[in-house]
Amino acid sequence: MINEEKSLDINIWDDYADDGSEEIQETYIYIEDDCTLENQKEILNGLMTLLNDNKLLPGYVDVWLEFFDAREKYPSLIGTQYEIGLFKQWRIRLKHITHEVREQLVEKLNQSAIVVNGYNLKVDSSS
Repeated sequence: MINEEKSLDINIWDDYADDGSEEIQETYIYIEDDCTLENQKEILNGLMTLLNDNKLLPGYVDVWLEFFDAREKYPSLIGTQYEIGLFKQWRIRLKHITHEVREQLVEKLNQSAIVVNGYNLKVDSSS
């Protein structure tokens, strides 16, 4: 039984190069719900371990944990009215992942009723 109080929405960003494109296909997984950076890191690290241990992705897909700080990516926004939109988050990066593989991953994760650090993970894929 899923405890809704201990559920987290996970998103796999789906806005990246199309299958068959010359560009390297790269995206990321992140927690959509409010969660401390420490919890984000622990939960995503647990999810990444699960992805690797259960071979849920083809071997050619590179997977790593990364800290993203929008202030570093968009320093020109600091001190402007847009600064409020600058955020920090932990992400699982996925490189060389096709849209077909991403869609299969979402389905596999949701069928498995994934629990990491006591949180039920609900996985979606959107942009």
